[in-house]
Amino acid sequence: MSLLAAAPAALAAPRPARPAPHLALRFRPDVEGLRALAVLLVLADHLVGAPSGGFVGVDVFFVLSGFLITGLLLREAETTGRVDLLAFYLRRTRRIVPAALLVVVVTVVASALVLHRVGALRVLGDGVASVLMVQNWHLVRRGVSYFGGDGTGSPLLHYWSLAVEEQFYVLWPWLFVVWAWSRRRSRRRTAAGSTTPRPGTGRGVLLAVVLAATAASFGASVAETELRQGWAYFSFQSRAWELGVGAAVAVAAPALARAGRAGRTVLWSGGLLAILASAVLVGPEHAFPGVAALPVVLGTAALLASGGASGGRRLAPVVLLDNPPMRWLGRVSYSLYLWHLPVFVLLSAVWPDRGLAVAGLAATLSVGLAALTHRFVEQPLRHGAVGRRGRSADPRAESRAESRAEARTEARPRSHGLLAGTTVAVAVLGLSAVQLVGPATFPLPARAPAERAAAAPFPDEAALRAAVQEAADAEGWPALSPSPDDVSLADGAAASAGPGCLVDPVGASPRSVAEAAAACTAGPEHAERTAVVLGDSIATSWLPGITGALVPEGWRVVGQGLQSCPAVDVRTTDRLERASFADDCAAARDAAVERVVAEAPDLVVLSSSLGAYQRLTGRGDEADAAGAWREGTARTVAELAAAGATVVVLSSPPESAPAAECAVRPRGPATCLSTPSRAWVDKTAAEQEAVAGLADGSTPGAPLRARFVDTAPWTCTDELRCPAFVGDGLVKVDAGHLAERWSASLALVLRAALLDGAGDAR
Repeated sequence: MSLLAAAPAALAAPRPARPAPHLALRFRPDVEGLRALAVLLVLADHLVGAPSGGFVGVDVFFVLSGFLITGLLLREAETTGRVDLLAFYLRRTRRIVPAALLVVVVTVVASALVLHRVGALRVLGDGVASVLMVQNWHLVRRGVSYFGGDGTGSPLLHYWSLAVEEQFYVLWPWLFVVWAWSRRRSRRRTAAGSTTPRPGTGRGVLLAVVLAATAASFGASVAETELRQGWAYFSFQSRAWELGVGAAVAVAAPALARAGRAGRTVLWSGGLLAILASAVLVGPEHAFPGVAALPVVLGTAALLASGGASGGRRLAPVVLLDNPPMRWLGRVSYSLYLWHLPVFVLLSAVWPDRGLAVAGLAATLSVGLAALTHRFVEQPLRHGAVGRRGRSADPRAESRAESRAEARTEARPRSHGLLAGTTVAVAVLGLSAVQLVGPATFPLPARAPAERAAAAPFPDEAALRAAVQEAADAEGWPALSPSPDDVSLADGAAASAGPGCLVDPVGASPRSVAEAAAACTAGPEHAERTAVVLGDSIATSWLPGITGALVPEGWRVVGQGLQSCPAVDVRTTDRLERASFADDCAAARDAAVERVVAEAPDLVVLSSSLGAYQRLTGRGDEADAAGAWREGTARTVAELAAAGATVVVLSSPPESAPAAECAVRPRGPATCLSTPSRAWVDKTAAEQEAVAGLADGSTPGAPLRARFVDTAPWTCTDELRCPAFVGDGLVKVDAGHLAERWSASLALVLRAALLDGAGDAR
């Protein structure tokens, strides 16, 4: 085609239309205030535990992010006809990475100064995951539960929400790349003489796609929250719908802009009330996110959809958020969100018993650090000379400046942006996949277990209890074996018992259960008396002590361990909340009990973890959980005792913070003193009641040879103060598992407890 022939077509080609007024691209003072409200809710939740639903502040941030980012992408696609992925990712990097990286580095260094080696290395692992923006999957693989008491255990736990947003940023721009391409093709067809624009290029179709993706994510969120809430809370697919709702508001902006002043006032006020009501009424007892997140998400969307002004005039109720203090907090909200948890967790580690004083100090320091970070890190790197491409010039109207910058760079080759976008997408998705199917944590430097001096057994329970009291009153740390700096999971009694002592119930067969027991046997092969230790990893953590107690007496000791699967006949799940775990655990336990009955042992020792009790499926409240555990204990004990064995139920050790984490260099052992939780008390009482009913004849088919042993006096004082060490040994290597050396030191105490009438009928 000649230039003359091409000219009329070129002249006829429509220029990109000037974008319609966009809610997401106009500076909104009330949105600054909304950021402040969101971060204040999160701070209140983490620092003082109130309001009960303060964690919904994160959901507000998600909706805001989807709204603002979609507005920027939409404006660029409509104005330039393209989306520059490289510029987009550079802007996101400058906006998020500098402050986030600074806080990670400072937190890791501070943890190394305050915590002992194991705790510091765990923070380092969280830091690596945070920098790579896969902290949400990292927490999923570690089995962390936000509402399980360990929600603030890591000073970098809150980076999970940044990871969700970054994963959204990896995928979301591609929708607008395709949409912009479709619009360009439509314009070319129109310029070539077509009278009908190509379908699928308008905002209506884009809105339909956004709503469909949002609905799919919401469905996944509801399903995942029902099946495995711990997973759903952190997972991208369960959270993406919240960003999608904000995106839908941005796409529907032209239609929403036509609402009258009265309608906008209702939207704004109703939205704020929904946010506040969610913060007060939602709590850890609700299945969240799922349906429980709808009020706060839709409330935030309504507030954004209102526009915050009418005819250039501010709506009357907007003053609640549009005021100088709230707007200032909103401007520093990102840095404040980053700093508050590391400051609070590390201060709490040093002063664990100061409560509100620590919370107040943490809030004050966090605000100060946020102000400094915003002034000297965020603003210079976003608006200064560093990285000019796509930079924003106006700290109060970043969206407008970003759009102008994108227009200035329109002529640059788009292949670079596509390459950058593809690289980022593959890298982040690959890291996420590694976290899902790979190891539970990033590999960290490890030491070989140090040579441990043999444990000197306590001669009797009286001597043990005196040592426990002395440790609880101690003002300084003795020379411990292992020390808090050297302890590792390899020092755990469950691990030291050997890989054959624990079998994963998922996919296990009766044969594999039997093979595991055969591999976990100590003592003479043809011993006259046999004892079987049955339960989960807490049960096998008693093995060094039980073996030391019985093998010298001529017994054969067999360990039958099922990972995360208790000896009690109940339905429970594991920390990863695997969908098939409850059924697989029940099948593996039945196979183990049948094998034990066939073994015809003289003694069966049962013990189960507190975690299994806390993860009971189908539980309604504490009373339901205790009742289910009591009945399940009675069924298991009755079946084993009916076969002629004496059954001893050992209570699990009261769970506490691991010494390697609660021990801090500036303080003594008082930072590691703990008390048993209410859940542990209820579980222990249920076991005791179940065994008592079988042993005293009040249960049909009784009396049976069954005995319950409360092990709390072995690790806690009469006032239920539980130290992290007793004598010269650490009690546990984590929250619940006994250290191998400590377990072995209980040999004589266990011998007295287990052989007290082991062969006598009751």
